[in-house]
Amino acid sequence: MLIFEDLASTPRHRLFTWLGVEWQATPRAWLCVPWFLTIGGLVAWAADAHAPPGANVIDGLGFGSLLFLMNVLHSAGHTISARLAGSAPGTVLVTATFHVNAHRCVPGVCSPLVHIERSLGGPIANLLTGLAALAANAAVGSRGLDFFAKASLIVGVWTALPIPGFDGWVIWGELFGFRRRRV
Repeated sequence: MLIFEDLASTPRHRLFTWLGVEWQATPRAWLCVPWFLTIGGLVAWAADAHAPPGANVIDGLGFGSLLFLMNVLHSAGHTISARLAGSAPGTVLVTATFHVNAHRCVPGVCSPLVHIERSLGGPIANLLTGLAALAANAAVGSRGLDFFAKASLIVGVWTALPIPGFDGWVIWGELFGFRRRRV
């Protein structure tokens, strides 16, 4: 969802390997920077349309950077949970919009529980990040922390919904049997 590149034929460039998971990028991955900064700018403008233009630009750059960080933490959550679940090493592919987390499913190893545990990593990472940012914001009171906390919590819940292409599709599909098995 919201991936506009043909991932089957797009070349990939290796970035690094972390916890056995290879992080790769498409040739257009650099577009994720203006993508997130634009989203951050729109959020800043929507939050305070009457603010002086310079204030919204600075807030927008900050919000966009935090959204990008939230996306990285989501993928890192999948990487950690895949490791804990005993899933075969996969790939995180950085695209022009979002990261795509793929794994190689080995029959006999990828039980429904492994799929669930691996898929829970991203939403849990966002929820934990959101709760930590809420606690930090309570202590210091920052507009950036407030945004980061709320956005992380929203993304954590949103990605756990049973929508095809979302983590929740795998989680709820495995729990209730409506997801087609992939091997």
